[in-house]
Amino acid sequence: MAEKPDILLFMMDQLAAKWLECGEKTGAFELPNVERLQRMGTTFTRAYTPNPVCMPARATIATGLLGEGHRVIENGYELSPEIPNFMKTLQQSGWRTGSFGKLHFRTYLNGPVHDYREYGFDVAASTDDVKIGEWTDWVKEKYPQFYEAALSTAAFGNLPGLKAYGEDKTDMQKLVAAAKKKIKKNCVISGGLPIENLYTLPFPDEVSQTEWITSKAEEFIMSADKDVPLLINASYVQPHDPFTPPEGCVRLVDPDRIPEPLQETWKKDPGHPKHFDYPGICTGIPAYWREARQYYFATIVCLDQQLGRLFDALEKRGKLENTYIILLSDHGEQLYDNGIVSKHNKHYDSCVRVPLMIAGPRLEKGKTCEELVQLEDIFPTILDLTGTQGPHLRVMDNYYVSEEFMPKLAGYSLVPFCKGGRKPVREYAYVESYRYWSTVRPLHWARSIITKEYRYTYYPEGGGEQLFDLKKDPDESVNVAVSEKYAAVRSRLRDMLLDRLITKDDPKCPLGCQFEHEHP
Repeated sequence: MAEKPDILLFMMDQLAAKWLECGEKTGAFELPNVERLQRMGTTFTRAYTPNPVCMPARATIATGLLGEGHRVIENGYELSPEIPNFMKTLQQSGWRTGSFGKLHFRTYLNGPVHDYREYGFDVAASTDDVKIGEWTDWVKEKYPQFYEAALSTAAFGNLPGLKAYGEDKTDMQKLVAAAKKKIKKNCVISGGLPIENLYTLPFPDEVSQTEWITSKAEEFIMSADKDVPLLINASYVQPHDPFTPPEGCVRLVDPDRIPEPLQETWKKDPGHPKHFDYPGICTGIPAYWREARQYYFATIVCLDQQLGRLFDALEKRGKLENTYIILLSDHGEQLYDNGIVSKHNKHYDSCVRVPLMIAGPRLEKGKTCEELVQLEDIFPTILDLTGTQGPHLRVMDNYYVSEEFMPKLAGYSLVPFCKGGRKPVREYAYVESYRYWSTVRPLHWARSIITKEYRYTYYPEGGGEQLFDLKKDPDESVNVAVSEKYAAVRSRLRDMLLDRLITKDDPKCPLGCQFEHEHP
């Protein structure tokens, strides 16, 4: 019987494929370990998130379902642990499963600390955007001299759950506020003004949240029985904002080679979505854009170093040759392209196209795949790589149906691509997003159909359509939605989108995908 393989899921947050590719294209920074992984396997250059927001994208990766299946359509909608996922599937099939870092299956409303073992992990060491939690508790114990500095980096310091934190009910809101006031973070200065989301870490590298995640994953790898296969979910908060790399990594990015942001051409388009004008999201291109990109790129350099450490750990375990490594991100970051920051309902390439690499035994090496793939393909790919049996899935816990109506996973195994086989006919990638905040109705939403030639996006709330000819205009700078020349294209893609929306709640109909054979 063949030895069961280890699986390393190297997950990054808010990293666009465009920015991971930027170092190689411009020479602004180097990623030797990412390049090593590229040589080891297949790089998917047209991989898309189904929803450019953390919680929905991560729910899709875990369950293989889209929003209509797992019901996580925005941040703030929790993923039910009762829905089958690939972690439980591997756990029940003999894998020892560990998660280290950010999962974000739960909200922060009741505090930042959750027991993620219920999702199918034997071991779970969690730290998230908030930063308060297991990491800061570890800093307090191991590096008490840097505890206050660690608290100064916390986000969402006013969460209700932080008012009475831990067994001693500590008021972390007050501690975080005091730490932020006392610790003068090394903010980037531009025009005499501090930029709160850009600073180098006010403590040594080994104290950082990122290094802590890697250390926990290393411990898991090295302490495991070699006869037991592992699932290692190393999930990093970086390069999610604030952009806070170690100082040494900043020096590894050449500011003179950083590309300028794409201009705000949408402002000249009379049909642009109204929400593009919302303050705080569509900020314009600030004077400090170069510093912002340098710090963002520096966090990518730091992540490359973490990948190298995990390579070393797997080699010491003697299992690297029998380990499948999947590198990916949940969604992108605009990074001032088009005068926009963050993600959500701006379906530009920087927002929706994500990095995806797969390497491991019996897969082709140094291959590039330009076919359309999506994050819902990760679950069936893991089933295929490990030879495990997928579970029967239900749309909702309280919606029971006979077996013949059980929904399919929304995606398909990518393993045949990695072996040079399958001729795909995925006609389009589908991306949807909402923006609720604390409202009953969405403030705005967006729906996109992306083919190899075009990107069509309809914005029901706030009005507007976008159509880009990706062959002629890869930067998506000229919206041709109102052009007579593209009337037939617009009509065809709009009809495709309408068909997708009409049938999206059919659990047996994941549209946009036709392959020679079904996933396992």
